[in-house]
Amino acid sequence: RIMAERSFPAGVRIHWVAARRLPLGTRKGTVVLDRITNYPFWAQRAALTLSAQLKCQPGQWAVVHAHGLAGWGMARARGRVPQETPLVMTTHGLEEFRSHVRLKRWAYAPFRNGIRTVAARSDAVVTTDTALIPLVERHLDVCASDQIVIPNAVDPEECRSLGNRSRGCELLEGLGLNDASPVFLSVGRVEANKAFTLMVEALAQVAPDLPHSWAWVLVGDGPERPNVQRAIQNAGLNGHSVLAGS
Repeated sequence: RIMAERSFPAGVRIHWVAARRLPLGTRKGTVVLDRITNYPFWAQRAALTLSAQLKCQPGQWAVVHAHGLAGWGMARARGRVPQETPLVMTTHGLEEFRSHVRLKRWAYAPFRNGIRTVAARSDAVVTTDTALIPLVERHLDVCASDQIVIPNAVDPEECRSLGNRSRGCELLEGLGLNDASPVFLSVGRVEANKAFTLMVEALAQVAPDLPHSWAWVLVGDGPERPNVQRAIQNAGLNGHSVLAGS
């Protein structure tokens, strides 16, 4: 939230819609249950707040821009009452459509239907990469010619300037890994659905074939960290693994 507020230019008003969550998703294996319940509830609350603003300030809103299912509440409202302000949807990876786990695919069915509703009732659908065009066409039934490609705002040169070989060596030395080789790096929220414990299992299987100096660094934090630490200990990989935190 702090990063978002800092990234907007002066004069931009930000109104945060607090999430009133149902007590779901706090146990292992319930992340999907949390997403398919709390996410739509929040999207509906956000739509009520936004609709009130649109009604009080007609003509002052150029566009409503929603990311994925975040636009579900607004899409439902447009189905009941026509809206003058255009609704633009940005899709992302569409992981909900590509799970190979049968139970997970079944659980995500309402989520997928919600995203399809947003796409069908949006005035424009934005994809962030040309590689996603066929996925959006197949899963959301939006023709390639109707999609607008706007790449994520990542400046490769700026990213490269943030790191170099000497800086990498400094970071490894700070972690006590200056002599480690090869080094495997994982970055992400340490949540159950990220399956970092599966990464531990994979490393344990290939460890006998790796040089003794190998190391794995996990950058990130989250509620699954104790389970990852336990998996590392059970696999006997304490001497090769570093949980660097966030």
